[in-house]
Amino acid sequence: MSHPLPTTSAHPANSDLPSAVSAAEERFIAANPKSLRRAEEAARSLPGGNTRTVLHYTPFPVTIVGGQGAVLTDLDGHLYTDFLGEFTAGLYGHSNPILSHDEVRDILAGVLREVSRDVECETKLAPYDGEDLVG
Repeated sequence: MSHPLPTTSAHPANSDLPSAVSAAEERFIAANPKSLRRAEEAARSLPGGNTRTVLHYTPFPVTIVGGQGAVLTDLDGHLYTDFLGEFTAGLYGHSNPILSHDEVRDILAGVLREVSRDVECETKLAPYDGEDLVG
């Protein structure tokens, strides 16, 4: 015996996919004003505001500024679980105490600062004028 699929969503707000996506985007933008500003600043100098497509998603990527273990912190103070592990380069996690020797700690702190400033640095070092793309 087959069971008919429901014809309506459990929540009417999700019955229209474009409306649901739009509402989710609005919530994301409202929750990430500092990352939005950083993305807008970067877009003034870099096409799409970034040089690496893996780091971009719409409406804009959050800016990661720190990490501890498997937890990342963005510019707006939100916490995320890092399931990516820097594509295996971060298998020890962020700020691992095993790597806390002064020299190693200083190197890792410098790398984290540079990674979090990538877009900021790229923005300053790669002047971009959209008019250059118009023939």
